[in-house]
Amino acid sequence: SYGAVLFALTYFNLPFATLIMYPQCTRLEKSLTEAALTLGASPVKTFFTVVVPLLWPTIFTAFIVLFVFTMGAFITPQWLGRPQHWMYAILINNQANIRGNVPFASALSIFLMVFTLTLVAITVRLGRRSLQR
Repeated sequence: SYGAVLFALTYFNLPFATLIMYPQCTRLEKSLTEAALTLGASPVKTFFTVVVPLLWPTIFTAFIVLFVFTMGAFITPQWLGRPQHWMYAILINNQANIRGNVPFASALSIFLMVFTLTLVAITVRLGRRSLQR
């Protein structure tokens, strides 16, 4: 089912997100969050106004890496999901190897590559814009 695929992909990708974000989270100065709390900000407001802006580049990096991992997911959706829940990698493989429709598989792979590169470019641009602020 879709829930099983979503849970399995989250379970697979969560350690990678942790490995990417943990070093930057440990480098945050506690005095910044303490100052915000001392000045009357709630813990939630402190998190979203102090911590998240400092972690934007790391969040963007984790998003790009996990997006690429998920777009290339092959075994997990095939084992746990129905054909409606398969990723593009499985559809490309089916078109090329099972149905023998290599031109359509090539078109799907080019679409997937262009879509992925476009999303990565947008994410990088947003990351640069947030660093300039």
